[in-house]
Amino acid sequence: MNFKSLFIIAISTWGTLVSQAQSQDKVLFTLDYTPYFSEEFKRIYSKNLDLIKDNAQRDVDQYLDLYVLYKLKVDKAYELRLDENPEYKRELKSNRDQLAERYLTDEKITEELVLEAYQRSLKEINADHILFLTSTFAKPADTLKAYNKAMHVRNEIIAGANFNEMAKKYSEDPSAKENGGELGYFSVFKMVYPFESGAYNTAVGSVSMPIRSQFGYHLIKVNGIRENRGEVSVAHLMLLKSNDNKAVENKLVEAKINEIATELKNGADFDDMVRQYSQDVNTAKFGGILQRFGAGGMNSPEFEEAAFSLKNTGELSMPVQTSYGWHLIKLIQKHPVATFEESKVALENRVQRDSRSRVIDEQLLKKIRSRYNLVVDYKLKKQLASLVNSSFYNNQWVLPADYNKYEKPLCTIDNKKVISGLDFLKYLEKNQQAYKGVQPLKKAVDLAYDKYLDSELKSYYIANLEKEFPEFEYTVKEYREGLLLFDLMDKEIWAKSQADTVGYTAYYENNKSRYIEKARVDMVVYAFPDAKQAKKAWKKWKKKSEFRIDKSTNVSVSEGVFDWDSPVVASKGIVLQEGVYLNEKQPEEVIVVKAIIPEQVKALSEVRAQVVQEYQEFFEKEWINSLKTQKHIQVDQAVLEAVKQELRN
Repeated sequence: MNFKSLFIIAISTWGTLVSQAQSQDKVLFTLDYTPYFSEEFKRIYSKNLDLIKDNAQRDVDQYLDLYVLYKLKVDKAYELRLDENPEYKRELKSNRDQLAERYLTDEKITEELVLEAYQRSLKEINADHILFLTSTFAKPADTLKAYNKAMHVRNEIIAGANFNEMAKKYSEDPSAKENGGELGYFSVFKMVYPFESGAYNTAVGSVSMPIRSQFGYHLIKVNGIRENRGEVSVAHLMLLKSNDNKAVENKLVEAKINEIATELKNGADFDDMVRQYSQDVNTAKFGGILQRFGAGGMNSPEFEEAAFSLKNTGELSMPVQTSYGWHLIKLIQKHPVATFEESKVALENRVQRDSRSRVIDEQLLKKIRSRYNLVVDYKLKKQLASLVNSSFYNNQWVLPADYNKYEKPLCTIDNKKVISGLDFLKYLEKNQQAYKGVQPLKKAVDLAYDKYLDSELKSYYIANLEKEFPEFEYTVKEYREGLLLFDLMDKEIWAKSQADTVGYTAYYENNKSRYIEKARVDMVVYAFPDAKQAKKAWKKWKKKSEFRIDKSTNVSVSEGVFDWDSPVVASKGIVLQEGVYLNEKQPEEVIVVKAIIPEQVKALSEVRAQVVQEYQEFFEKEWINSLKTQKHIQVDQAVLEAVKQELRN
């Protein structure tokens, strides 16, 4: 997550919009002549109370000061027309599109989905996951609750908690209690599409941000990525383990599978042995043949590893134990990953059946169709259909010469959006290739009309999400103002303060006392095996005025520059001058004081980052003080007291 994202999240708690009529609401304060209402303030204060860690900010007066400052900044951003910046508009649209995903299907062009599926099919992912359940159509508050829980768990994992233990503790996937969220290896189409995307987009060893699916939010830890080994076709002979999992009975099963393996090794026919001994009732009559599978296809890592380890057709595995029992596996054929052209048709079929396409989209469209009031001119629709002839099937149908006369309402959505007859005719002309296989012609036109109407309904729905879902409106406004405030702070504070070399240099000169380097000692400590050897070495130095260490002496040497008042220096009991000393507190040590470095002011080059940061904070305070003088702030104290009373109750 980048700095801008963190900034937006941090300020988003201020941005709740009040959509309801304000007629019965009371004005809490004004900025010049712009009113701000008590209900909005109360709701935001109550909403964020649990998130406020600073007790001072829990005070209503303190919180109001922060809230007024927030509104002043938003107003300033609009005054500077930062909302007209193309980059801001692009980011806002991108954020809105992401926020809208839970309200609509992520419709993709089939070719893009097919190519993506193929590229993913080349790799296999080994991953663990933690699930936080929440419905696809859950309220935004419930969705946010699940998301925040996921983020809390993720933060614990990033801080060092064991992922699998956290899965056992928090995951709402029932199997996690036993397997710790382990999924083993899998490839494309094995998981729901959002989960699949999260896994393929997460680096090995990393934990994803919360990934949304129809089940809820997932945290995914990717343990490894390997080349897809393709698929295998095998047959197996299985002996089931004891129903009671009794050790004695299981030993007998193991002995029996080994006996069968010996017979096969000595030339017994595999098919005959399967029909005689295999306890897999679904395959015993058919020579034990299983449907071909790839990674994750058997829900048994032990079975899969044994099957893929077989090299040659007809090769037989050693006995393999799984959670089901014991197996002997015979390789029938290996199926390497196909080329894109070889697999394109099959991939298209899978995509059409997969959750990434039609099912979710149809659910959304069904909801949209029932949401809006449609007024259709069926007489005009019939007239338009009569204009289409058989050339439509050859992709050669064109608009009639008098097409302008059909520029009249064909369909109206909620008495607001009008779709003209000409709009539909143009759609038919552009998209006739898509319906060439639909017979008869009337059915093709009707289907085209349904598809076109669905597309228009969906566009209308997306454009009006704020009107349909107040929570979405609130959240979009939070992002809108969050992006504005980021750009405002970057423009007015961060960029200016960092570029203002004169300003932060002057700040440094005026605050040099903040950047004092304490007196320091540059010294070397020689630790001898005992005090006798230390004293002997020290005496030699006294005589020769030069300190030397016999290479044969077992001496530990440590050196460094330390603050004069640090515990390290204090523990040595040395005096404030250069020389060689015996450590009175630890007589086995000889200390060489190479230099005494007096207290001094650090150079600007040494503390530039600290100075710039502190100057930025100073600069921001000055800017805020100036901002507060630019508008007349009037708080209605009577309304404020009433708000306090309500919040206390």
